[in-house]
Amino acid sequence: MVTTTVHTLDTAPEASKPLLENSIKAFGRLPSLHGVMATSPGLLEGYQHLHRLAIHGTAFTPEERTVVWMTVNVVNRCHYCVPAHTGIAKMEKIDESIVNALRDETPLPEKLEACARSLWPFATPMAAPERMQLLPLRRLVTASGRSSTRF
Repeated sequence: MVTTTVHTLDTAPEASKPLLENSIKAFGRLPSLHGVMATSPGLLEGYQHLHRLAIHGTAFTPEERTVVWMTVNVVNRCHYCVPAHTGIAKMEKIDESIVNALRDETPLPEKLEACARSLWPFATPMAAPERMQLLPLRRLVTASGRSSTRF
């Protein structure tokens, strides 16, 4: 069995302490996942950077972001992520009926349902989306001026 340390501000490596303080400011408490990642300051810093990009670096609304996160969480049966992102959804004041529909895998309003369904091929464990499923992503990447040869 693998054991991990869930660091606090008192036990974390010095380089992780300001990052943990950022987590506390953002969430009102220290999420245990952040305490685990504090073992590696670079990992925690990278995670926080990706989280900021997900919040501020996309055109997704808070509801759409919740659909993305929760769909991936539910499809992968992540027993940590579903409650964690349920809490985030509550903080963002996402309608409880949307969160419940995501958790219970019941239909969502049409636009959000389309968003969730489009994620399924990418969210499943060991996802290997078909070439045609990547076409919208390829068009987006090509339109942005980035190379699309990997698609």
